[in-house]
Amino acid sequence: MAIRKLFYRCSLFFFGLQIFNWGYSLTKLLAFSERPEQLSFFGIYLSLTWNVLAFILVWAIWHFLINSNVIELLINRRFTSQADDREQLITTDTENNDEDKETSRLTTFAHIAQILYYCRSQWQWYTAGFVFLIIYAGARVFIPHFTGQVISTIIEKDFSQLIRSVIFMSVLTLVSTLFGGLRGGCFDYGVALMSRKIRRDLFSSIISQEIAFFDEVKTGEVVSRLTSDCQTMSTLVGTNVNIFFRNNVMLVGSLGFMFSLSWRLTLVSFIAVPIVGFVSKVYGAYFDKIIEQTQNSIADANHVAEEVISTMRTVRSFACEKKECSRFEGFLGRTLQINKVLIARC
Repeated sequence: MAIRKLFYRCSLFFFGLQIFNWGYSLTKLLAFSERPEQLSFFGIYLSLTWNVLAFILVWAIWHFLINSNVIELLINRRFTSQADDREQLITTDTENNDEDKETSRLTTFAHIAQILYYCRSQWQWYTAGFVFLIIYAGARVFIPHFTGQVISTIIEKDFSQLIRSVIFMSVLTLVSTLFGGLRGGCFDYGVALMSRKIRRDLFSSIISQEIAFFDEVKTGEVVSRLTSDCQTMSTLVGTNVNIFFRNNVMLVGSLGFMFSLSWRLTLVSFIAVPIVGFVSKVYGAYFDKIIEQTQNSIADANHVAEEVISTMRTVRSFACEKKECSRFEGFLGRTLQINKVLIARC
């Protein structure tokens, strides 16, 4: 189990190596393109193809090692005897199964699948929002082109072309503004309906639990999950789904313009963007941990508040108002410290 956790922690490192490999391949292609006759050499494209295939194969092999028990079996056989090894494998397998049931966490793709499942129930609004999004993104893609035409016609003093470019740019701006508002409205309403469904399903799941569940889990924590966490999830879904679709549609349109202007500059973007994405991935993993700590701290504070308010007569009878205030303030202080770390990292 510990070995597998170590492999998970090293995943970002190996992913960074593959990103470096990808950037190196494209940089090599740009270097060879300085002499056009070299682009006719078959070896250049063979090397580029092999680097891309190596990127895919290494990543696939790494995930296979993480998700299998091969490494644990090899290490157990290396440091233990054959007889003890068989007994240890049986015991560790049962222990690992119990630990996996208790501490298993969904992967990012599993979370995305769950979110898409809830989005599917409101497919009408998301489909309408996606159609408006395509129109909005298409207009936004053409605006920089006509902005450049306006600047060039001003320099060349071609006023007839300037008027046409200004008209086109004004129409595109109006279209992007109108359909951008329709897009936002459809997505926001879809998120509101999805948020209602998430809260309803969570509440139904909570009240259908065994009585022992309520003895083990704090009431304030459950209430916090039902209110604060559901709201955070809905907000993130509404923002991220909207931005994800918008950026991808604009990316496809922008790449068409970029390739038509200069394929070399486009390759430079393909080198820089994965590096930025890798840095964002590393920061996002750390950011998720901080956010989770913040939510847990808020849940603990809510539990203290709920506990004190529900037993106010007992608190008053023992004159523990100041003590409970100090305890509640302690949890708020811990939340503040986590927020300080979050602000400093931003």
